[in-house]
Amino acid sequence: MTKHWTPIKIIKYSLVYFVLLFCLVFVILALRPITSLHMSHCISTSGIVQSIIAHEGSKDINIRIDDEGRYYINRGLELGLTEAGLKNKILGEEIIIHYADQWTPLDPNGLGRHVLRVSYGNEIIFNKIIE
Repeated sequence: MTKHWTPIKIIKYSLVYFVLLFCLVFVILALRPITSLHMSHCISTSGIVQSIIAHEGSKDINIRIDDEGRYYINRGLELGLTEAGLKNKILGEEIIIHYADQWTPLDPNGLGRHVLRVSYGNEIIFNKIIE
């Protein structure tokens, strides 16, 4: 017995394949790692540190400065940084943040920014940038 393809079946299968392809592309874009750690692929900003919060579950450290962005040091707790140490050093101080110039569908407005370097005065507090 042969399958009989009706226009409705063709539309249903096409829609299912389209949704699966869309989900696959979404996941690839959302989970792609930061591939370039060079200064030429960074955006810089500066501001006064308003808050520093470490998250034990993800090991990330969030830094909020006096602008609209949220900056996070991915796995910062695993890299030797501590919430208390950062608060003692830079809370209330003006810092320079270099973050990755990368778009993700999980944050389409680009408000959660992946930090690659934090500088305070002449000191580099955190650095993942390759010179």
